[in-house]
Amino acid sequence: MFCPRDLPSFAEIRELTKDIIGVEPTAIFTAMRTLEVADTLADAVEANLRHQFGLSIGRFSLLMILHRHSEAELTPSDLARRAAVTRATVTGLLDGLEREGLVERQAHSTDRRRIALKLTAAGRAFIARLIPTYAPRLSAVANGLSEKERKQFLRLLDKIQVGLETLQAPGKGVVPA
Repeated sequence: MFCPRDLPSFAEIRELTKDIIGVEPTAIFTAMRTLEVADTLADAVEANLRHQFGLSIGRFSLLMILHRHSEAELTPSDLARRAAVTRATVTGLLDGLEREGLVERQAHSTDRRRIALKLTAAGRAFIARLIPTYAPRLSAVANGLSEKERKQFLRLLDKIQVGLETLQAPGKGVVPA
């Protein structure tokens, strides 16, 4: 409906939606501001990862998934599902991570037709250096909120998450006549 990079004012949203029954302009503005902040946060995270560690968000995501599930035999399809990207995207990201010696492909223990992915010793060492440097920077994003406000914000995000079902499921939500 609106572009989060060129967000209209609340007054503009109210004017555009005044004749639509059941639409609350504050709800639209809240959703759009959330999207705007999320986009800005994602851009800042990606820029920081590139600058400090030479990583795209995609490569970072795969490394962190492999780190979190180090005992599992994750396949490229598993990574694609967990990272919410295509298998082709995962293949390209893995090729680069493998060239850098951070990830290795191994034979799957129960199915020879499949491959399992693991962090190498260099990959584990890279993560061990990354986390103590990166975590404080990421934490600083929400340090302006008190602990109580952060907990409240998380509860509110959970409520917004429930509302996302109307965008994800066809036939739900308000549909114009």
